[in-house]
Amino acid sequence: MELPIKTDTIGLNHFDISKIISLYSPVLAYHNFNHIVDVLSCAKKIMEDCAIEHIIVDEKIVNIAILFHDAGYQENHKSLGFLTKESYSAFLAREFLKEKNFETTTIDQIQSAILATEKNGSFEKTESKVVRAADLYGLSSQYDTFLENAYKIKAEYDFLIGRNVDWEDWKLATIKLLSEFLSREIELTAFFSSNGGCSQFLKQANINLRRFSTQSNI
Repeated sequence: MELPIKTDTIGLNHFDISKIISLYSPVLAYHNFNHIVDVLSCAKKIMEDCAIEHIIVDEKIVNIAILFHDAGYQENHKSLGFLTKESYSAFLAREFLKEKNFETTTIDQIQSAILATEKNGSFEKTESKVVRAADLYGLSSQYDTFLENAYKIKAEYDFLIGRNVDWEDWKLATIKLLSEFLSREIELTAFFSSNGGCSQFLKQANINLRRFSTQSNI
């Protein structure tokens, strides 16, 4: 699988990447490693915008955090002693990177960036903002892409809980959850900055959510 990053720039080799890929289950419809590749591509675009706007970003922290940010998603995190899936992913990242002799401060920054993808996660540092922005970027995509992702997430949710949830119930719960994710502006590049109003990212994401609210199942 081709990545939109050069592994040698982040202190990992192809064998390491293969081990990280193994932390993602291919049976999941959405939170598989293809999602990671997509988020890495979004982060690349965001970091290019950051460079244009003279915003300094540690790309190594961002890219490694994204590689791990949904690791172990298929596992029952609560039974393993973790409150959220993101906290379990951050744990897996720490254990892996400790074995690779990454500096503690670097690991801490990577974990913070992973935890920034939690619904109520903190994203004060630039790297955390980029990771959160990249993970949510698809919410502002063309509606066809937004809807395709929604169907994948629904199929994945049904698979994980072992039953088929009613579409309308799931849709309403999903809109509520995504609205909570979007309740705080990321304040990063021009696309993600509110400037006292509403960011372009949030405007486009809300347009998709409103259209989705009337979407019937297929």
